[in-house]
Amino acid sequence: MKRCPLCGEDYSDTTRFCVRDGHDFASAPLEAPTEKFPVVRDAPTDPLIGRELAGRYRVIKKIGQGGMGAVYKGEHIKMNRPTAIKVLSPDLARNAEFVARFEREAAMAARISHPNAVNIYDFGEAEDGIVYLAMEFLEGEPLSAIITREGALPLDRAVRMARQAAEALHAAHRLGIIHRDFKPDNVIMCRKQDQADWVEVLDFGIAKEIAIDTEKQALTKTGFVLGTPQYMSPEQVKGEPLDPRSDLYSLAIVCYEMLTGALPFGGDSPQSQMVKRILEPPIPMRQARPQLWLPPAVEQVIMRGLALAPQHRFSTTTEFAAALEQAARTTQAQPLPHQPTTPWGAPPQGPQQGPYQTPPHSPRPTPQTPQRPTPVMTPGGQPSYQPTPPPFQQPSVPGQYQPPYPSPYYGQQPQKSKTGLIVLIVVIVLLALMGSCLMLMAVSNNL
Repeated sequence: MKRCPLCGEDYSDTTRFCVRDGHDFASAPLEAPTEKFPVVRDAPTDPLIGRELAGRYRVIKKIGQGGMGAVYKGEHIKMNRPTAIKVLSPDLARNAEFVARFEREAAMAARISHPNAVNIYDFGEAEDGIVYLAMEFLEGEPLSAIITREGALPLDRAVRMARQAAEALHAAHRLGIIHRDFKPDNVIMCRKQDQADWVEVLDFGIAKEIAIDTEKQALTKTGFVLGTPQYMSPEQVKGEPLDPRSDLYSLAIVCYEMLTGALPFGGDSPQSQMVKRILEPPIPMRQARPQLWLPPAVEQVIMRGLALAPQHRFSTTTEFAAALEQAARTTQAQPLPHQPTTPWGAPPQGPQQGPYQTPPHSPRPTPQTPQRPTPVMTPGGQPSYQPTPPPFQQPSVPGQYQPPYPSPYYGQQPQKSKTGLIVLIVVIVLLALMGSCLMLMAVSNNL
């Protein structure tokens, strides 16, 4: 086993580089790190490790890499507070448009105040033009890692996570902010306030205000689509204006993945998945996971959240979460039955306003065994088994149970048919007549 002297991660003997900080194990060994900070000697691969930013933060180790930059674990020098520091990549930091966008969206994210949304502490520009964002450091793991390790999650756990994430997104929506990249990687599961599975939604860094002026609008025209293709809404794929229901669509995809361990749209590449969500309906949850035991109403709520048109979805993320909780609480779990496929793009069945309500249904009547029929003597002396009228009303609801009545199973004797006997008598009479004719012809010939 090898241990990285910079971050303390353990690796196998065949590993050459540390995936966190890029340390080369073939190089000369470094001194062991101290309890608080690693010893940085001989110029590590990442030049930011061990440095101070703006005289306030010290960079400890690298913990992630994204499309716009890297994320480091750091510490506030004076307050000794662990901090996550997001640094814009050097190429983008030299672009004035990207820097303006980064600072504007940092200011937007700092306005969000909710227990399930990560807190933004500070942002600015440090020495050498390094643009950074300091935020709350979370001890936990992303939801994507939990799904990869455990597969499909229990219904009650998934619903509890969905409720917290929906509340955080709704807090941003009330401020006119859309996340636009909600996915399991941006949901950190940690223990907080003595509660397990505490949800923290992060990376509002590519969020977009709904109402912005012309100057700010120009800052969003970067020439590429922002977001993760597997979790983007159809309107986001098509480059149309977005509203909070776009984040609701992404939340429904995450809920689908938590309950099935798979995504609602297949495809060999993210691009093909983007196309399928516009042209095809989502894969039924029972097909994605055949052994799934789930209340049918839960799937109906999630499928409504995945509606192609935003007006066919729920109006808010909290409304979606409330409907999901109601469906999971009031319906007994059972294998998902076969349901007719609604034409893609058509409005979903059921109420369009308010939390989803399970449509009323009539209870199945209990079948009653009819009485054994009593034989009735006919004038010819033959007993006739006529069934006694049923003592109950036949159910009038289509598709409900109706006893097969009358039936030999309930004691009715089938009446014998006389057609065969009549035919036999006719054949015998004809044969007798033919025989008589032949005898008369023979006697005539002899005479």
